[in-house]
Amino acid sequence: MTFVITGAGIDLSIGSILAMCTVVAGSLLKDYGWPLVPVIFLTLGLGTGIGLINGLIITRLSLPPFIATLGMMVALRGIALVHSSG
Repeated sequence: MTFVITGAGIDLSIGSILAMCTVVAGSLLKDYGWPLVPVIFLTLGLGTGIGLINGLIITRLSLPPFIATLGMMVALRGIALVHSSG
């Protein structure tokens, strides 16, 4: 988030990244019975990976941060809704 603010950009996908990580963590804990500590690390890695993808899309494809994160927001929100059955 610091890089987004210093780069005069805007990140619309933060809420959807949080939703996606929460759905994955909940699913791993409840449905698959994973222990808490690996789920925490996997969830942190997932959020970091999605942020990395956002950054690569913005820098490598030269898309404005608003457009790139808007697309990621819509995609992740949809995936989270489908995975959690609404």
